[in-house]
Amino acid sequence: MIYSNIKYSFIIEGLNIESNKIEQYERFYFRKPGEKIGEKAIVINGLTDEVISKRRNGFDYPEHFHNDITPFRKFCADTRHFVGHNIYYDKQYINFWLPNMFCTMKTNIKTKNRILDFLKAK
Repeated sequence: MIYSNIKYSFIIEGLNIESNKIEQYERFYFRKPGEKIGEKAIVINGLTDEVISKRRNGFDYPEHFHNDITPFRKFCADTRHFVGHNIYYDKQYINFWLPNMFCTMKTNIKTKNRILDFLKAK
């Protein structure tokens, strides 16, 4: 599992949008002991145990996300909007409230379905 998050600030004035990267949080975690290997997930993200081991090399934090939730909670403390691909899957591992969640996967699926419906109607 990877938790890769970036904080941005946005200033919107008329048609101008300014964004500034504030902070990044990226950590690689192993599955919980006894948890099944998600073969479909590995096909999509390529995160085998070997890859995770290599990405963790040189960093010192717990091997499993559930043992490392406090730093992530602190990272999220002042965040007002959460945008993520399949954020509802990730939410099952996060034991605190995330305001204003926006799931890009569900939005993309809805948009794709609307486009297909439109094309079928033609």
